Amino acid sequence: MNLKKTIAGGTLAAALLLGGAGTAFAAEPPPGRPPASAECKAAARTLHELRVLDARLRAEYGRVVRLRNAAAKAGKTEAVKKLDAQLAKMRAAHAKVVAKVKVAAAKAREECAAAPTAA
Repeated sequence: MNLKKTIAGGTLAAALLLGGAGTAFAAEPPPGRPPASAECKAAARTLHELRVLDARLRAEYGRVVRLRNAAAKAGKTEAVKKLDAQLAKMRAAHAKVVAKVKVAAAKAREECAAAPTAA
C-alpha cells in the first residue's frame, strides 16, 4: 500500500514538473515590452549581487556588534579592542559596497531604459 502511494506521488510530481517546465519555456515576453538586452541583464545581475552582498555585510556587522557588546559586558577589553578594529574595517568595506551599489543602480537604469525597439 505504501509503495503504491509513493509511486503515485512520484509520478504526479514528475508530471507536474514537466508540465510546468513546458509552459515556462513556451511563454513569451509580454507583447508591449521589448526583450531586455544582454547589457541590461548583466547590469541587473550585478546590481542584484551587490545588494545581496550588502545584506550579508549588514547581517554580519550586526552579529559582530552583538559579540562586541557581550564582550564589553563581560569585561574582556582585549576582545573588545579586536572587535572594534574589525567593525571599523567592516564599515569601510560597507561604504565601498554602497558606492558600488549606487553606480550599478545608475548603470542598470541607463542600460535598461535604452531597451531596443521592437521590430
